[in-house]
Amino acid sequence: MRWIMGKIVRRRRTSAADEEIPRKKVTKIISFKRDFFAVDQIAFKFLWKDGASLVVIEDMSGWKELLQTLPKRLPGFPAEREWFQKVAPPPFAANDTVLYERTTRP
Repeated sequence: MRWIMGKIVRRRRTSAADEEIPRKKVTKIISFKRDFFAVDQIAFKFLWKDGASLVVIEDMSGWKELLQTLPKRLPGFPAEREWFQKVAPPPFAANDTVLYERTTRP
């Protein structure tokens, strides 16, 4: 996962092709946690106007780079230190948290 020329690019697991996601199409990003018994996994769900979505998990390559890049590229997206404690604890709770929502200009 990385940010290239205004687009989120992720490597598809099933092919060598990259998927590009224009940042202007992102309308909302929700962070949540999945319970895997012994560990929890933090994830982001990217949503678009047309209802499409993409879930990115912390185990994917490029996660740290994504965390550093999103606040720089999406106005209002919080730094990790601002959202992590809202999402990570307590164990077993999903803690859905809206991290970003595009505002439309009148």
